[in-house]
Amino acid sequence: LPAAEAYRAVWNRQPNTPVGRRYGALAVDAFYRAGGTHNATKGAELAEEMLDKSPPGDFAKWIGYRACYEWKRIGQYARSNVAGNKLLKKGIAADKELLWELHSMMAENHYRQKQYANAVDATRKARRLRDTNYLHRLLIERMHAAQAAPGQLEPVVAEYRGKYPTYEDRHRMQGYLALAYLRADDKPRGLALLSEVIKHDAEPVRFADTLVRESRDEAESLSAAEGALRAAIKANRRDACYLRYVLGFRLYRDAMKDDAKARAVLRELVTQSPSDTYSREAVDWLLSNPENDDQFRADVTRIIAARKENLHLPRYLNYLGDWQKKARSNAELRPR
Repeated sequence: LPAAEAYRAVWNRQPNTPVGRRYGALAVDAFYRAGGTHNATKGAELAEEMLDKSPPGDFAKWIGYRACYEWKRIGQYARSNVAGNKLLKKGIAADKELLWELHSMMAENHYRQKQYANAVDATRKARRLRDTNYLHRLLIERMHAAQAAPGQLEPVVAEYRGKYPTYEDRHRMQGYLALAYLRADDKPRGLALLSEVIKHDAEPVRFADTLVRESRDEAESLSAAEGALRAAIKANRRDACYLRYVLGFRLYRDAMKDDAKARAVLRELVTQSPSDTYSREAVDWLLSNPENDDQFRADVTRIIAARKENLHLPRYLNYLGDWQKKARSNAELRPR
């Protein structure tokens, strides 16, 4: 890194001169191009030093943002925000685009440090400058992480659904509101809302798991959860495998202790909506817990037929063979 060190030496000799600033910027770039965390740290430290010594103006804005970026790039989120606060003190309020970029970056830095309330505050500041679908969604997700109360989240979710009525993720935003109701111990509203949400968006935030878990205390609630899951399976083909997994394992087997219903649903899973994820446990459980030998053979036949119809699922194709290998080492399963 002789060039980077030589450039930095010029800055050290002539700080805050046109020549010094030019060579200092070249040094930051050279450290960046050199690669590695050690060199990136040198570049970030130099950029922040130049920010400290620079008067307000275009160069301070440029080198200050570069310091924030370089610290963030190597995962030094707290130091990135330290540089960001220094940059804010340089009087950049008139530069709305830079201010938007800075608040957006600082919000992410806070979030990565699990400083969720600060992340919400910085995201709000960015949205006031320029709103986007992405920032609006991030605000809801960060409010969820901060465990915002339903009353705080409701208007933000309603605004999102009003502004983006055709966006698929609007249902997930409503799911976060349902979770807020549950945190506030308002189960009727939370469960009712989740029952609707899973018809459109069930798997990424595992809303269906939450629905069953929060319904376990009462038989009436479990019955309602059963109806909601069955309705969601009909409406939400994309998440059908996950929904059947939750219905079969979490509700029927674990909560209701009804293995017969569990088997019926899991057979639907491995034949009608298999996947490379949830199907493994379904195959294993069906073959390891048959009612009798005839049903075992029938399940094997079903799985073989389903494999032929789902050649696009490479891992699913291996699950039957994987079970056979496991069965050979199990005294109870080996005879099958």
